[in-house]
Amino acid sequence: MRWHKKSTYVEGIVTSDAVHGGRRLPKWFLYSISAVLVVAIIAGGLLVYHYHNSGVNKPTNAVANSVHLTNSQRFQEAVTSAQTQVDSAKTLSQKASAYYNLGAAYLNNNQTTKAIAAYQNSNSSVSSNNPNAIGISTGLGYAYYEAGQTSAAITAFQQTVSLLKQSNDPYSRGKIPVYQEIVQRLQQGESL
Repeated sequence: MRWHKKSTYVEGIVTSDAVHGGRRLPKWFLYSISAVLVVAIIAGGLLVYHYHNSGVNKPTNAVANSVHLTNSQRFQEAVTSAQTQVDSAKTLSQKASAYYNLGAAYLNNNQTTKAIAAYQNSNSSVSSNNPNAIGISTGLGYAYYEAGQTSAAITAFQQTVSLLKQSNDPYSRGKIPVYQEIVQRLQQGESL
């Protein structure tokens, strides 16, 4: 086989095999590499498919129970920590923040009655210009919604919209349409 140098002129660009020492790879070699890559990709896809459908990553009842215990322990830790914050709070702002955290912990564990009480305590401890006020009214809205108290949820979300409109933060103001839509959906009897 004889190697040859070849130059081409294409739209002002000169390409030359001479740059690579004049050697070109045979087509059969390039086709072989391509075939090996295709086979490797297919084999990799089959291995991933087999792994996900083999049950290897599916939890057993023991694993599911240990996850549940872990979540329950985390809930207890969150409640204990928030309750400690409430007890040690010296200012109204600290107390509002602590009650907010307590409400969030209860809401995350579907204890809506306790969440509502904590959010209400937080709301009474904070003024409307406090940065936590938006989070408190939002959390209260979700707690009321989860408790099935739609009209109270609408009122809380309307308060959220009002507080967002007063905000100077563009990111916060960008959330206004989201909460307006939530209010509208609840007013129409739709679910969130």
